[in-house]
Amino acid sequence: MNAGASTSRPFAIEAENLQKQYGKDVRALRALSFHVERGTIFALLGPNGAGKSTAVKILTTMARPDGGRARVAGIDVTANPQGVRGISGCVAQKDAVDLEATGRENITLQGQLYGMTSGDVHLRATELLDRFQLTDAADRVEPLAPTTDAIVFAAWNGTTTGPHTSARRPFAGFPC
Repeated sequence: MNAGASTSRPFAIEAENLQKQYGKDVRALRALSFHVERGTIFALLGPNGAGKSTAVKILTTMARPDGGRARVAGIDVTANPQGVRGISGCVAQKDAVDLEATGRENITLQGQLYGMTSGDVHLRATELLDRFQLTDAADRVEPLAPTTDAIVFAAWNGTTTGPHTSARRPFAGFPC
Protein backbone atom coordinates (compact mmCIF):
# COMPACT_ATOMS: atom_id res chain seq x y z
CA MET A 1 0.00 0.00 0.00
CA ASN A 2 1.31 3.48 -0.85
CA ALA A 3 2.21 5.83 1.97
CA GLY A 4 -0.64 8.22 2.50
CA ALA A 5 -3.16 5.92 0.82
CA SER A 6 -6.50 5.12 2.33
CA THR A 7 -8.51 2.11 1.23
CA SER A 8 -11.65 3.04 3.15
CA ARG A 9 -12.42 6.27 1.30
CA PRO A 10 -14.66 6.10 -1.77
CA PHE A 11 -13.42 9.38 -3.26
CA ALA A 12 -11.33 9.92 -6.39
CA ILE A 13 -10.37 13.42 -5.22
CA GLU A 14 -10.55 14.93 -1.76
CA ALA A 15 -9.71 18.52 -0.87
CA GLU A 16 -10.11 19.58 2.74
CA ASN A 17 -9.59 23.18 3.81
CA LEU A 18 -6.94 23.82 1.11
CA GLN A 19 -5.08 27.09 1.52
CA LYS A 20 -2.40 28.72 -0.59
CA GLN A 21 -0.90 32.17 -0.41
CA TYR A 22 1.63 33.79 -2.76
CA GLY A 23 3.68 36.49 -1.10
CA LYS A 24 2.07 38.65 1.55
CA ASP A 25 -0.94 39.87 -0.39
CA VAL A 26 -2.27 37.12 -2.67
CA ARG A 27 -4.46 34.46 -1.03
CA ALA A 28 -5.15 32.11 -3.91
CA LEU A 29 -7.09 29.55 -1.86
CA ARG A 30 -9.05 30.09 1.33
CA ALA A 31 -10.32 26.88 2.89
CA LEU A 32 -11.35 25.14 -0.36
CA SER A 33 -13.06 21.82 0.34
CA PHE A 34 -14.75 19.32 -1.99
CA HIS A 35 -14.97 15.58 -2.63
CA VAL A 36 -15.32 13.86 -5.98
CA GLU A 37 -16.75 10.34 -6.02
CA ARG A 38 -15.03 7.70 -8.10
CA GLY A 39 -16.46 7.30 -11.59
CA THR A 40 -17.92 10.80 -11.83
CA ILE A 41 -17.08 13.70 -14.12
CA PHE A 42 -16.11 16.82 -12.21
CA ALA A 43 -15.54 20.40 -13.36
CA LEU A 44 -13.91 23.05 -11.22
CA LEU A 45 -15.55 26.32 -12.27
CA GLY A 46 -15.18 29.89 -11.06
CA PRO A 47 -14.25 33.42 -12.07
CA ASN A 48 -10.70 34.53 -12.86
CA GLY A 49 -8.63 34.63 -9.70
CA ALA A 50 -10.84 32.20 -7.79
CA GLY A 51 -8.00 29.69 -7.29
CA LYS A 52 -8.91 27.02 -9.85
CA SER A 53 -5.41 26.75 -11.31
CA THR A 54 -3.86 26.78 -7.85
CA ALA A 55 -6.16 23.94 -6.75
CA VAL A 56 -5.22 21.91 -9.83
CA LYS A 57 -1.51 22.57 -9.21
CA ILE A 58 -1.90 21.23 -5.68
CA LEU A 59 -3.87 18.17 -6.83
CA THR A 60 -1.27 17.38 -9.50
CA THR A 61 1.62 17.94 -7.03
CA MET A 62 2.98 20.95 -8.94
CA ALA A 63 2.48 23.11 -5.80
CA ARG A 64 2.25 22.42 -2.08
CA PRO A 65 -0.66 23.74 -0.04
CA ASP A 66 0.08 26.11 2.84
CA GLY A 67 -2.73 24.48 4.78
CA GLY A 68 -5.32 21.78 4.50
CA ARG A 69 -5.07 18.38 2.93
CA ALA A 70 -5.65 16.81 -0.50
CA ARG A 71 -5.79 13.23 -1.73
CA VAL A 72 -6.05 11.72 -5.19
CA ALA A 73 -7.31 8.12 -5.24
CA GLY A 74 -6.67 8.04 -1.50
CA ILE A 75 -3.03 9.12 -1.84
CA ASP A 76 -1.99 12.24 0.05
CA VAL A 77 -0.51 14.76 -2.43
CA THR A 78 1.94 16.14 0.15
CA ALA A 79 2.99 12.89 1.86
CA ASN A 80 3.34 10.89 -1.36
CA PRO A 81 3.60 13.11 -4.46
CA GLN A 82 5.35 10.36 -6.45
CA GLY A 83 2.44 8.04 -5.70
CA VAL A 84 -0.01 10.62 -7.04
CA ARG A 85 2.11 11.18 -10.15
CA GLY A 86 2.26 7.43 -10.73
CA ILE A 87 -1.52 7.09 -11.04
CA SER A 88 -2.51 10.42 -12.55
CA GLY A 89 -1.60 13.00 -15.11
CA CYS A 90 -2.66 16.37 -16.36
CA VAL A 91 -3.49 17.54 -19.86
CA ALA A 92 -2.38 21.12 -20.46
CA GLN A 93 -5.03 23.64 -21.42
CA LYS A 94 -2.58 25.28 -23.81
CA ASP A 95 0.05 23.75 -26.09
CA ALA A 96 2.31 21.37 -24.22
CA VAL A 97 5.04 21.71 -26.85
CA ASP A 98 7.71 24.44 -27.04
CA LEU A 99 7.67 25.49 -30.69
CA GLU A 100 11.21 26.89 -30.41
CA ALA A 101 12.66 23.58 -29.21
CA THR A 102 13.38 20.42 -31.18
CA GLY A 103 11.19 17.36 -30.85
CA ARG A 104 13.97 15.64 -28.89
CA GLU A 105 14.22 18.64 -26.53
CA ASN A 106 10.45 18.62 -25.96
CA ILE A 107 10.45 14.92 -25.12
CA THR A 108 13.51 15.38 -22.89
CA LEU A 109 11.79 18.19 -20.99
CA GLN A 110 8.75 15.97 -20.32
CA GLY A 111 11.01 13.24 -18.96
CA GLN A 112 12.79 15.71 -16.70
CA LEU A 113 9.45 17.01 -15.42
CA TYR A 114 8.52 13.44 -14.48
CA GLY A 115 11.79 13.11 -12.55
CA MET A 116 13.57 10.65 -14.82
CA THR A 117 17.37 10.44 -14.77
CA SER A 118 19.21 11.91 -17.75
CA GLY A 119 20.21 8.43 -18.94
CA ASP A 120 16.62 7.16 -18.77
CA VAL A 121 15.36 10.31 -20.52
CA HIS A 122 17.85 9.86 -23.37
CA LEU A 123 16.92 6.19 -23.86
CA ARG A 124 13.19 6.88 -23.68
CA ALA A 125 13.36 9.84 -26.08
CA THR A 126 15.25 7.74 -28.63
CA GLU A 127 12.74 4.89 -28.24
CA LEU A 128 9.74 7.19 -28.73
CA LEU A 129 11.23 9.02 -31.71
CA ASP A 130 11.94 5.66 -33.36
CA ARG A 131 8.51 4.28 -32.54
CA PHE A 132 6.71 7.25 -34.11
CA GLN A 133 9.16 7.47 -37.03
CA LEU A 134 10.29 10.96 -36.05
CA THR A 135 14.02 10.25 -35.81
CA ASP A 136 14.87 12.20 -38.97
CA ALA A 137 13.05 15.28 -37.69
CA ALA A 138 14.02 14.91 -34.01
CA ASP A 139 16.67 17.62 -33.97
CA ARG A 140 15.07 20.19 -36.27
CA VAL A 141 13.66 23.46 -35.03
CA GLU A 142 10.80 24.37 -37.31
CA PRO A 143 7.09 24.94 -36.95
CA LEU A 144 5.30 21.68 -36.24
CA ALA A 145 1.96 20.71 -37.64
CA PRO A 146 -0.72 20.67 -34.93
CA THR A 147 -0.92 16.90 -35.22
CA THR A 148 2.78 16.66 -34.39
CA ASP A 149 2.07 18.40 -31.05
CA ALA A 150 -0.47 15.69 -30.35
CA ILE A 151 1.90 12.91 -31.42
CA VAL A 152 4.71 14.15 -29.17
CA PHE A 153 2.30 14.48 -26.26
CA ALA A 154 0.70 11.10 -26.94
CA ALA A 155 4.09 9.49 -27.40
CA TRP A 156 5.15 10.59 -23.98
CA ASN A 157 1.92 10.09 -22.07
CA GLY A 158 0.30 7.18 -23.84
CA THR A 159 3.10 4.70 -24.42
CA THR A 160 5.26 4.96 -21.34
CA THR A 161 6.30 1.85 -19.47
CA GLY A 162 8.50 0.95 -16.53
CA PRO A 163 8.75 2.05 -12.92
CA HIS A 164 9.66 5.69 -13.63
CA THR A 165 7.46 6.14 -16.65
CA SER A 166 4.16 4.45 -15.88
CA ALA A 167 1.26 5.38 -18.15
CA ARG A 168 -0.32 8.69 -17.26
CA ARG A 169 -4.08 9.01 -17.07
CA PRO A 170 -5.31 12.58 -17.44
CA PHE A 171 -7.93 13.95 -15.10
CA ALA A 172 -11.06 14.64 -17.12
CA GLY A 173 -11.82 18.35 -17.03
CA PHE A 174 -8.56 19.35 -15.34
CA PRO A 175 -6.76 21.97 -17.46
CA CYS A 176 -3.27 22.79 -16.19
